[in-house]
Amino acid sequence: MRKMSILFFSFFLVFVFMFTGGCKAPVDITGTWNITYNIVGVPVVGLVTFTGTKESGTVSTILVGDIGTYSVSGDEISFTVEINDSFGDALNLSASGVIRNKNSMDGSFSYYYLRLPQISLSGTWTATR
Repeated sequence: MRKMSILFFSFFLVFVFMFTGGCKAPVDITGTWNITYNIVGVPVVGLVTFTGTKESGTVSTILVGDIGTYSVSGDEISFTVEINDSFGDALNLSASGVIRNKNSMDGSFSYYYLRLPQISLSGTWTATR
């Protein structure tokens, strides 16, 4: 009887995974995205390119080149960016969010400057391709 219960439960789990998709694979976010950072209600618009695999890679922009890294786990994304400015300072940004589908993601971010650590802001971001 116990073996029959284990066998039944095993078949049940296989059935559930078959029809629910099992463990969700990451969405391929590689490519160029239109991104909008909302900082204190002010939108800052740009383009960002994710290069690598579905799970991790490099973040870059046309103007600056490689600026950071990203990682994806299921439908969650996180990325970090460091941009050096012409005043000898660097902006550090950390973002996390949710990949809604293959063409849309959004989340929140925070950033600070290395030389001015007392200045730290946060906001939300959205990206589409």
